[in-house]
Amino acid sequence: MACKKTACLWGASLGLGACVLFSLLRNAFLGLSFLMMLCAALGAFIALLFLLFYPWKGKGARLFCQTIRRFLLVCAICGVLSFAALEGAVFAHAGGDPPMETPAVIVLGAGLYGETPSASLASRLHTAHAYLDAYPDTLALLSGGQGPGESIPEALAMARWLSQKGIEPDRLLLEDRSTSTRENLVNCLPLLKDRFGATLPEITLVTNDFHLYRAKLLAVDLGLSVRLLSAETPQIGLVPLSLYLREYFSLLKYYLLD
Repeated sequence: MACKKTACLWGASLGLGACVLFSLLRNAFLGLSFLMMLCAALGAFIALLFLLFYPWKGKGARLFCQTIRRFLLVCAICGVLSFAALEGAVFAHAGGDPPMETPAVIVLGAGLYGETPSASLASRLHTAHAYLDAYPDTLALLSGGQGPGESIPEALAMARWLSQKGIEPDRLLLEDRSTSTRENLVNCLPLLKDRFGATLPEITLVTNDFHLYRAKLLAVDLGLSVRLLSAETPQIGLVPLSLYLREYFSLLKYYLLD
């Protein structure tokens, strides 16, 4: 019994230590901030598990811990099943649709470092540039506001990047107020209606492969008919893992809360 108590206390201490460590590392590795947050939450969860298996005195305390353990087991099973289903849908949509000319393309924003596009945004811009170059009559709606650590709105940074690559400025429409994927699409609707009227044509949506499924869901919710154009997720260290894990929680929020 003494050994079990010691092991549980050590396990709880290590879990809490990991929680604190990864919380601090979040600020040091901004590109992996979500992964650091997830690791911190995992550390806290491990600490909780060790405390739930601690041989507490009293029948009431033991029954309480047993009930919580069973509840967490059910949550874990549901989590595994939902993760498999949602990530399966993400991977099924990751390739997008074959490119086809549409009157407009929406390029969804992503992070900037000051005024410099992040790797994810650069990938979207390369994909959008190739599409716009292939279809010179297509307009581009560049959607993204200014977030923390960004010197200018993402839409403006995208416009500068595409202009430098030879895309005519009069083909670029900027939506520079949005702070989320849903706002990207909601704020683009008036611009689309100004150009094409109340009955909107099919448009092309450009974003990274991990993001296509949720972007399509949100677009359909707004009554948009979209084709998906996939930009590769940057293969930099643990960045893809972090992005795909974050997308699972974003989809979970979409289905449960939105």
